[in-house]
Amino acid sequence: MAHLEQPALEQKVIKRLDVFKGLNKEQLTELMSWLVRVEVPPHKLIIREGAVPNGLFLLCRGEVAVIKGSSKGHLRLNVLHAPSFFGEASLLIDGRRSTSIRALTPCMLGKLPKDLFLQKIEQHSLTALLVAQNLARLLAQRLIQADEQLEHLTQHHKRLEEGERFRQINA
Repeated sequence: MAHLEQPALEQKVIKRLDVFKGLNKEQLTELMSWLVRVEVPPHKLIIREGAVPNGLFLLCRGEVAVIKGSSKGHLRLNVLHAPSFFGEASLLIDGRRSTSIRALTPCMLGKLPKDLFLQKIEQHSLTALLVAQNLARLLAQRLIQADEQLEHLTQHHKRLEEGERFRQINA
């Protein structure tokens, strides 16, 4: 795998991703030097649910499916289109991958290896620290959204239960 060599235009696109918000040109160039280019054919599994995480992936070209396994099979949760990223939580926390990622089309990825990122954090790299700060912000936002969705589902479930009790009383 070769280090990712991006034309300036693609660097501008990648810089717009929330995970790299606030990075200046030099920091973005430094970050790009950490990335490993990965070419993935269609239908290939990129991340397996339950696997030990090994880094963040930038989706530079193509589309991927986010898949969650269940007792009833596999459920497609989302489709990500370039430019995007996935696997970001793995840079900050230990644990297992929570979903699988499968290429839907030919994909070109930039992989930020977890071990390299952690090494840069230990070296007090401002670039790595800014990325970590952005990751923490994004994960906190997702937690808030999940809490809101859970509240909405809880309220919906309560309304369904009340409707069922009303039907039983009036039957």
